[in-house]
Amino acid sequence: MTPIPYAAIQDIPLVDDEAVRERVADLLVGACGRELWFMPLDERQCQLRMLVPVDVSPRPTERQAARFGALLAEIASGSGSREMIVAFERGGGETVGQGDRAWFRLLAAVFREAGIRMRGPVLVHDHGARWVALDDYA
Repeated sequence: MTPIPYAAIQDIPLVDDEAVRERVADLLVGACGRELWFMPLDERQCQLRMLVPVDVSPRPTERQAARFGALLAEIASGSGSREMIVAFERGGGETVGQGDRAWFRLLAAVFREAGIRMRGPVLVHDHGARWVALDDYA
């Protein structure tokens, strides 16, 4: 698991895509494994002190789609959040591959179905963090 410097979680609204990307880059320094990270935000768009990492496979399965729907509902219920940052950590470069696209499409659908706003996704790779635009995976 990637070490998280909780001091990097500050009570600052993350109002645009670059602010979200920078926060993820501050928290997840380089890729250490293959994980999805869920980071709930409050009503002011400030990050809550809650980070939920989940180990994932190179490509999503139907079983994982159902699992993430339940997980998002649980995080939203426990945190009161209706908006979350999602980061996908995996080794390699910043180029978005087929497996990455499959994960991002699945996440977008799961967030939409749950009625939770997805901030991101942000791809955490060996050399940093990259904002992934909808055009990169839709």
